Amino acid sequence: MATQTTNLKLTKPSYADAADIAIFSGNMDILDDEVNKRSKVGHKHPMSDIEGLSLKAKNVTIEDTLSIFESDNVEGALSELFQSVSSGKSSIAQAITAKGVPASENDDFPTLANKISQIISALLNIPFPMFDIKVGTVSATFDTLDSTFKEFRLQNQSWQTSNVFHNLIGNTSYTFEAKYGGNRVSNLTIVTPKANQAKPSPPRSSDIQGEVVTITAPTGCKIRFENAVFDSPHTFRGLNPNTTYQFYAFTPGTDKLNESPNSDALMVQTLNQKMLFGDDMNYPLANADVWKQITNTSYGSDKAKLTITPGNMKLYTGNVNFAHWLDLQIKTDIDVSKYNKLTVVVKTFHTSDPTDNQNEGRIGISGTRQLLKAPGTYEFDVSALTQSFLSIRVDAWVNDSTTMEISSIYLSN
Repeated sequence: MATQTTNLKLTKPSYADAADIAIFSGNMDILDDEVNKRSKVGHKHPMSDIEGLSLKAKNVTIEDTLSIFESDNVEGALSELFQSVSSGKSSIAQAITAKGVPASENDDFPTLANKISQIISALLNIPFPMFDIKVGTVSATFDTLDSTFKEFRLQNQSWQTSNVFHNLIGNTSYTFEAKYGGNRVSNLTIVTPKANQAKPSPPRSSDIQGEVVTITAPTGCKIRFENAVFDSPHTFRGLNPNTTYQFYAFTPGTDKLNESPNSDALMVQTLNQKMLFGDDMNYPLANADVWKQITNTSYGSDKAKLTITPGNMKLYTGNVNFAHWLDLQIKTDIDVSKYNKLTVVVKTFHTSDPTDNQNEGRIGISGTRQLLKAPGTYEFDVSALTQSFLSIRVDAWVNDSTTMEISSIYLSN
């Protein structure tokens, strides 16, 4: 038997009833009418209620299936998210700044991204500078690497845009810094080369002889001669007569300074003679000790004597009882290998009896002897000799006396 629904009064056939199209059709009409009624009525709240809807975030719960947040409501989760972003920006800004590009946590993400692109992954090496070595100082010029390095400084002094440093001390350690990429700083420690010294004035010469010359360099300088170095002043001996020599002065190097260049050359021409005796008591034969008496004065006469003063070698002999003489010879032979001639200048010869042929003087060179009875210049050929002895003698007869004075003895060509 058919029944009806409670609300819409729809006919519900029983299971035993035969299907009736009219019942189904009637139910459909009832449903259609009811739907039409409800669509006209609409929702129970006006639109203004929906538009003004306000919810508190902390009262809205969330389901955190991934356990990302500690909070279980929207407000707490958002707070955690904002704090995480802020902390992340601060860390990023600090890292960027540490790489030499200034950054702030207040920068937005596009700004931070741009600053990240400015970071150079590794510190740049400062290339070794070019040095300009000057007198007393050194200058250093650094490569800017196509203007990558913006500023430079020395030993923590003020920064400068110039890449050139002047007035550096030679052979001294310096630390240089170069700034680039914002505040990134590279450093380089170097030791400067030694600075140069100026070329000194030439040395001076004095006491020029045939084989000897004295050279004096400027204060603080040494002498260079034939690739050897000598302290100043220095007397050079064993030179060749009538020969031109070159002498130089230079300033020795120090721990900070290089050795100076050589001075201009001092040209010295030695004399064409070698003085053995003359006005200078330093000449080889000016000392009485270089002479030896080779024959005693006859019968022990005590009136034969030799005196030497500058420019005057005086031989004297005299006795009232016997014939007598003074016969002298140098103890060491003279080197005559560089000369052709030996000259003895006799300025005075005096005898108490000029008519007595035994009152005379004698000068001998290696077996060659000349007799003399008057002043004059007496020359001997020594071109074939390398060594030669020199002897001088004065003779006087009984009751006579003889004096001979020599002003100079020299070798020449």
